[in-house]
Amino acid sequence: MSERVSEIQKLLDSAELSEETKTGLEEEAKAVADEIEEVREELGRANRLGFASRAIDRATARPTEDQMWLIERTWEEAPAVIERVNALLTVTVPALETRLAEEGVRPEIGEAIEIPARP
Repeated sequence: MSERVSEIQKLLDSAELSEETKTGLEEEAKAVADEIEEVREELGRANRLGFASRAIDRATARPTEDQMWLIERTWEEAPAVIERVNALLTVTVPALETRLAEEGVRPEIGEAIEIPARP
């Protein structure tokens, strides 16, 4: 997702839009990029908690209270992070792309491939 938003920001740099429209879209893209970064940090935290709780699986002793706390924290935090990722994927980024399309800002898809003449 962050790569896509970076591409959008590059498209906006070269887009021929009114200053007001361009500024508004740049602000929207920046807000989405910031949200993606926040979610990335939350995912990292949930992953670290999950990693610690997975280490318990390999242990032969019963989990300690601290380890049980880690498991509980993972179950408390992970669903909310996943919901934010899903919202970014299904709502936030598509909405930004729709706004761009409405303003005529689209990526170049390249040129058609010329079929060579058969010798």
